[in-house]
Amino acid sequence: MQEGDIERVVAKMTTRRGMKTHQNNCWFCDRQKKIQHVRVHDYHERMDGSGYPRGLKGESILLEARILALVHALEDLTTNRSYRSAFPLKEALEEVSSHSGSKYDPDVVAACLSLFRGKGFKLEGI
Repeated sequence: MQEGDIERVVAKMTTRRGMKTHQNNCWFCDRQKKIQHVRVHDYHERMDGSGYPRGLKGESILLEARILALVHALEDLTTNRSYRSAFPLKEALEEVSSHSGSKYDPDVVAACLSLFRGKGFKLEGI
């Protein structure tokens, strides 16, 4: 992947609509089997090895899984839950950023922050 690819993937996968669009993309089709595996297993892995199910660490976690982990966390933080209200986007980005390098890939976090803070990307409904 090249430098702008991470930002593009994060942008496309942040919303459900973006995810559906991404699934129809040719790049996605080429990697579909890996992505399906990622959804089932690896996006719960963490950069420091504290995740599950396999305790993978760092670069041994597929890039797509590292992206999905961040996207999943950001979507979860900005969504109302029965036990708490949604975080404002600014606070959700701060929370994700505070775990850069431990839970989340620092390059993926940087790309995400660049999208939201530098390029004005917005989540639907927030």
